[in-house]
Amino acid sequence: ASLLQRPMESPDQLIQQALRLGILTIVLMEQGKPSGKASKGLHSKVGYGLLSKSKVFIGVVGHPPSKLVSSLLKETSHKASPSVQLLSLGDWIPANGSFLPFACTSGEAELLLSSGNIHLLLAGPTADPSLLELCQILKLPIVTSKDPSKARDILSLARQHFSTRSQERVVFDPSLVGEGQVTMSVIELKKVIEKSSFDKVALLGGSDTTQQPMGWLPVEVANALFGEDYLVASWGDAALWMIKNGLTSEKRDSAVTILDEKQGPLLALKALAAAGKLEHLKGVCFTGLKACQDLAMALGLASLGVKVCVAVPLPLWGSENVRNLLGEKLKAVNTTLTHFDHPVHVQEILELFSK
Repeated sequence: ASLLQRPMESPDQLIQQALRLGILTIVLMEQGKPSGKASKGLHSKVGYGLLSKSKVFIGVVGHPPSKLVSSLLKETSHKASPSVQLLSLGDWIPANGSFLPFACTSGEAELLLSSGNIHLLLAGPTADPSLLELCQILKLPIVTSKDPSKARDILSLARQHFSTRSQERVVFDPSLVGEGQVTMSVIELKKVIEKSSFDKVALLGGSDTTQQPMGWLPVEVANALFGEDYLVASWGDAALWMIKNGLTSEKRDSAVTILDEKQGPLLALKALAAAGKLEHLKGVCFTGLKACQDLAMALGLASLGVKVCVAVPLPLWGSENVRNLLGEKLKAVNTTLTHFDHPVHVQEILELFSK
C-alpha cells in the first residue's frame, strides 16, 4: 500500500509488487467461503419477465445481512394484498436454497430503477452509490442495511409507494426469463468435468462495462466456442447474460456451466486440477472489470501461468515501458496477459483460446 503514495521505486519493482499482490489475492480468495452454505447447486432466474405481474417489487443491491433478507422473504410469503417480491438488481444474494431472482445485471440497474417497476431499494454493503443517488432523484424509497427498520416496516413503505405509483411502469413480456443452476463446490464441478467429453475448457466471465454493448461479448464468444467443442464456464454479469439468452438450458447440446460468483474462476481451476485435466484449460477471459480485486485476480492468474485476457483497457496504456516490462515478467512464467486499447472484437477473444 505504501508504494501507491509517491513511490520512488522503478516501474519494474512496482510491476513485481503488483504481480505479488495478485497472487496474494488468489490465496485470500481461495480461503474464502462460497456464496451459499449448500454444496449442491443453487437455482437462479434472470430476466425482465419477472416484472411482468403487477406486484410490489423491492430491488436489492449490495449484500444486506442474510437475516434481514430471510425475514423479508418470510413476511412476503404471507398472503397480503398487494403481494411483494424481492428481486436482485445484479448482485448474487443467496436466500432459501437459491439466489434471489435477478431482474437484471448490475449494468442495467439504473435503467430498471428508472422504469417505474421498482417500488423500494434495499441497499447493503458494496451497493453502487450511484443507485442511491438515482433513487433520491426519482423519489424512490431507500432502506440501507444500517437502518434499524423491521421487515414489516420495509414492506409497508414499499406498498405505500406502489399505491401511489402503480400505473407508472413499463410492462414486460413474461417470457423474458432464463433459468440456470449455479455450481457451488469443487466436488460438484469435478463431476461435470469428468462426465464431459470436451478436451478444451474456456472460462469466460466478468462484469458489465459501458465500453462495449452489454451482454454482446460473453454471449457471442460463448456461442462461437460451442461451435469449436469447448466446455464453457462463466461467472458474474457475463453469466447472467448467458442465462438470459438461454445458454444454460438443459435442452441444449452444449450448455454453459455457471460458477459461484464469490469463487469465480478459482472454482474451475481447483475442479480441473482435482479431475487431472488442468491442461485442458485454454484460457480465462474477463469480459469486464468491476473492482480492484478483479484486476488483481487477473494479474494473479497470469502470474501462476494461466493464459489471461482482459477485454477492457487496463490503466497502463500511457506507458509503453510499463507494458513491455509486464510482458517480460509474464513471459518468464510462459504465459500472457492480453489486453486492448480499443473496443475488442469477438474474433480477438477467440484467438486467445485457439493459440
